[in-house]
Formats: sequence, structure tokens, C-alpha cells
Amino acid sequence: MLSISALSVCLAVVLYFVRPGGLPVAAPFLILWVLSPLVSVFLKARVAAVSPGGVVSAAREERLRRTARQTWRYFTDFVGPDTSWLPPDNFQDSHGRQLAMRTSPTNIGLWLLSSLGAYDFGYLTVDEVIGRMLQSMRTVKGLQRYHGHLLNWYDIRTLKPLEPRYVSTVDSGNLLGCLWTLDEGMREVVDKPLLGPQALRGIRDTFGVLRTALREAGRLSEHRLVLTGLQEHLNDPPEHLTEMIRCIRRAVAPTALLANALREGTPATEEVLYWADRLELEVAAWVTLISKVNHGLWP
Repeated sequence: MLSISALSVCLAVVLYFVRPGGLPVAAPFLILWVLSPLVSVFLKARVAAVSPGGVVSAAREERLRRTARQTWRYFTDFVGPDTSWLPPDNFQDSHGRQLAMRTSPTNIGLWLLSSLGAYDFGYLTVDEVIGRMLQSMRTVKGLQRYHGHLLNWYDIRTLKPLEPRYVSTVDSGNLLGCLWTLDEGMREVVDKPLLGPQALRGIRDTFGVLRTALREAGRLSEHRLVLTGLQEHLNDPPEHLTEMIRCIRRAVAPTALLANALREGTPATEEVLYWADRLELEVAAWVTLISKVNHGLWP
């Protein structure tokens, strides 16, 4: 940072002697560069004050994880067989709830990394993340290209390039960066246990979002008993694998009980029903993975 300040001073001096008329135009940028070390020190001090020692507080981590879980919903809802396992560019919620059925290399790269992130957070099991990526890779393999490069826009229903057809160096670079990161991340996945602490943490994140939806709908007290029982199985992940498996299996019954009560009782909001279904599916996915391993069905 200090070198940038020194360079800025040198540029100012050069402009003063070589082209004085350009100094007023460049002055705001040069001043910002000169002050950049002070800004950096200020920002670092603020971060240190908020998170001493670089450690995020438990409450802040919980909020961040809930945000991550809600963000992952976009890919859960919109990437699948109907979109050829490619991510739509965007979803318009305020104008007729329209889904943009097109994708780009940047979108594809971010989707693949998001899937890896969902695995790290515990929202996907290892077989789920591999299955989704394989489906996407098969689709990408069949897309029309130009000298090996993906074109910038494709219709995700027909898989045909959109007009005008062109290669974007920005989007291609974004995809390449994502694939490099994905390669390293998947190497780590291969070396990790099939079941780790992220399983319970991921289930707990979805459970937390469901609790929030119930609170906002005024239905929290109505299901407090089941929620309390389920919460006991989703506390901090135990150290031993056997106990972790036991906790996940114990979560099956109260999760199903809660989901059925919300479906069959007093009509719940769409948001509550959505997260109840997601919670039930996530618990079931981890139980399925455990069963595959126990029966020798996992390679």
C-alpha cells in the first residue's frame, strides 16, 4: 500500500512538469491512492473491533449461515431437469415472477462452486453434490462452442446459443477461475469422511430458517414441543461418528411429525411449508447416505 502512495506522488510530480493541465483531472484519483494506506489501516481496525482476533461471534456466524441457506434456495428451486441442470440467469420476483431461461459461462461456474459450497455447509451430501455436477457437466459437454470456448448465452430449454453469438473473455475467464477452484475443492472432498460435522450444522441451518418462518407466521408456540425435541438433536455436533449418526436418525421422527402437522393442520404459509419440506428432505438425504455406507452401496 505504501508503494501505491509513493507512486501516486511520483505521478503527480510528473504531471505537474509534463502536463500541468491534466493535474486537476487526475488529482481526485491521486489523492485517493495516497490516502489508501490510511483507509486500509482504518478498515482493519474496524474489523478487529467487531471481531477480536478475527473470530466471528456465534450470533454473527449463525446469521451468516442462515443467509447462506436462504441463498442456496435459488439453486435448489431453479436448477434441475427443467433447466437442463444449468442455472437460470435471474428470477424476477416483482414483475410477474419470471425466470430468465438463459445462462452464461459465469453462471455455470458460480453454480458449480455454489454446489461445492452447499456441500461444505452441509446442505448437500457428497453423492448429491457429485450427482448434480455430473448432470451439469454432461449438459455443458454438449453445448455448441467456438474453437473450444463456450459462447456467452444459451437458452437452457433448447440448449441453443442466443443471438448474437459471441465469446466473452470476461465470462470465459470467470468460468476458468471457478473450475480451478472447483478442482481444488473436489480434491478436498475426496479426502474427507463421507459424514462429518457439517451434516448436523446444515440441518440446523434449515431448521433455524423454518423456526424464523414459523415465528413470522405466528405459529411458533403451536409447535413448540416438537421444535424443542428436534432442537435437542441438532445441537453442536458430537465428536464421535456413532453419536452423530444417532443424532441424525433421531431427527427423522420429529421432522416428519412437524412436516405432517403443518400440512394437515391449520393451513400454513407457503414459506413455512417450503422450509418444512426442505428440512425433511435434508434429514432423509443424510439418512440415505448412512444407509448406503452401512450396506456397502457406496463405492
